[in-house]
Amino acid sequence: MSVEKRHQLILEQLSVKKRLTSQEIGELTGASEATVRRDLAVLEGRGLLTRTYGGAKAMVQGRTVSEKAGAADPYLANKTQVAKTASRLIREGDTVFLGAGKTCMLLAREIKYKTNIKVITTSINVINELADAPEVSLFLVGGDIYVGDNYLEALGEYTHQYLAQLYLEKSFVTVDGISMEHGYSIVNHRQIPLYQHLLNHSKEFYLLADGHKFNKRYYSRLWSIQRVQNLVTDNSVDEKYIKYFHNAGIHCYCDR
Repeated sequence: MSVEKRHQLILEQLSVKKRLTSQEIGELTGASEATVRRDLAVLEGRGLLTRTYGGAKAMVQGRTVSEKAGAADPYLANKTQVAKTASRLIREGDTVFLGAGKTCMLLAREIKYKTNIKVITTSINVINELADAPEVSLFLVGGDIYVGDNYLEALGEYTHQYLAQLYLEKSFVTVDGISMEHGYSIVNHRQIPLYQHLLNHSKEFYLLADGHKFNKRYYSRLWSIQRVQNLVTDNSVDEKYIKYFHNAGIHCYCDR
C-alpha cells in the first residue's frame, strides 16, 4: 500500500472514530509498528492529527477532539435516517440484539417507547439510552470492556459464552466499510468473533450502514457482500449498490 493511501485511510477513519490506537492503524493499513510511527509523525507535522500515547487523535478546526465533549458528527443525519428505518423492523414482542456504535445508539433512542421489547446488548451507550424506557427489558452482556470513540463495549470469550445461551430473534450491528469487491469490513478486529456468532445464531441479522461507509474497505474483513441478507442504509448510497443488492436477492431497507 502506498504512503498516500495509508495516510488517506488513517485520516478517513479518524474522521469517524476521532481516536485510534497504533495497533488499529497497523491493522487498518497493514503497516508495521515502525511505519505507523513514521506515518503519524508525518501527519502530525502537517497539522492533520495529534499523536497520543499509543495512537493518535483527530484534529477539528486546529485542535484535538475532546473525548468528553466529543465533536459534531457530519453523518449524524444519515445515521439517524438509518436508525429510523431500522426501528420499523422491530415490533412488539421482539427480542433484539443491538451492537455498539453511534447508529445502534440512535436505534436504541428510536425504539425507546415501543412496547414489550427485550433488548440484549454489549453496549454501555445502548444501556444508557434505554435505562428509563418504560416498556423495554434490558440485558447487558458482560465481558472484557473495549473503549472506542465515545462508546464502551463488552467483548471476548465470556461475551460469546453468554450469548450462546440466549435466543436472538433480530440482531443489528454496524460496519465500517462496504465494497462490492471486498465485502464488509470493520476496523476493530476484536469484534469479528462477536459478529460471526450473531450472523450464525440470529433468526434475522441486519447490518446498519449509512452511505459514507460504501466504497471503503478496512483491514478486518468480515464477509463477502452476498453473505448478509439484510442491510439497512440511507438515501445517500450510490444507486449501483441498490441495484446490485436487488439483483443478488439481498433485502436493502432504504427510504429513497
